[in-house]
Amino acid sequence: MKLAQHDALNNAEDPYAPFALPQAAKFDDGIVQVKNGHLWYRDTGGSGETVVLLHAAAGSGLLWGYQLPALARAGYRAIAYSRRGYVGSSAVDAAQAVVAIDDLQALVDALGVGRFHLLGVAAGGGVAAEYALHYPAQLLSLAVAGNPLGQTIGPIAELQRRIRPAAWEALPAWFRELSGSYCAACPEGLEKWIELNAISLVDPEHHRDLRRAHQPARRRIGPEDVAALKMPVLLLGGEADVYSPPHIIRMTAALVPHCEWMIATAAGHSVYWERPALFNSVLIDFLGRHPGG
Repeated sequence: MKLAQHDALNNAEDPYAPFALPQAAKFDDGIVQVKNGHLWYRDTGGSGETVVLLHAAAGSGLLWGYQLPALARAGYRAIAYSRRGYVGSSAVDAAQAVVAIDDLQALVDALGVGRFHLLGVAAGGGVAAEYALHYPAQLLSLAVAGNPLGQTIGPIAELQRRIRPAAWEALPAWFRELSGSYCAACPEGLEKWIELNAISLVDPEHHRDLRRAHQPARRRIGPEDVAALKMPVLLLGGEADVYSPPHIIRMTAALVPHCEWMIATAAGHSVYWERPALFNSVLIDFLGRHPGG
């Protein structure tokens, strides 16, 4: 289902107007000890329902500068964290590999979070979908942007692989993640994104690149898995996203029983950064219609 009010906002907002850069966060930062390591997190606090945010493969918990204040103003407790291999958290140890969803469960347990809303963007959306399949009772809702709900097998996954050239990973991260329209209209935002992405992959204490290996998944996800999701699901995509183009988002949405979806005009893979006002409005409206019982 595509919501009329979201579509109206999408069309009414000028997608080419530069958006002010996010201000420095004033929320609490902390460290949680997990199996064979630790995770850095940022917590807005508050007594409202909790929203946990999972970042993309490019970036870290530092890139939620637009979302954390908006969620806090809307009355939510928002928690963003860096997965292993990203700034503030432990490096990935291939010899002692820990599944990403187990880290997430350890984090929410340590922070005393009960049922919560889960948001994942890009690669973080794959982690979010896997978590939803393994821990469905924990979630009030699931929101994913720029990812076909973690599918790595089946026709959608094969289509996604087929449309990427062999040299894809060799291209600069900003070129793959951000739309040309955004880069042209908001050069300051482009530079800030590049800066935060560079910081996200460096351990300043030991001066090393953190991301030596990726955390493993517990399972491979296919169409029958996403079709089994029972919680409310929101899918967001960017009109100019090459990773997960609109057709893939629509195909994925058609598989899920309780799914809403929207495609943001003039945005690429990083909709949350390129069109934050639209992204936040759609997300907060969705969360508000699916509160905890």
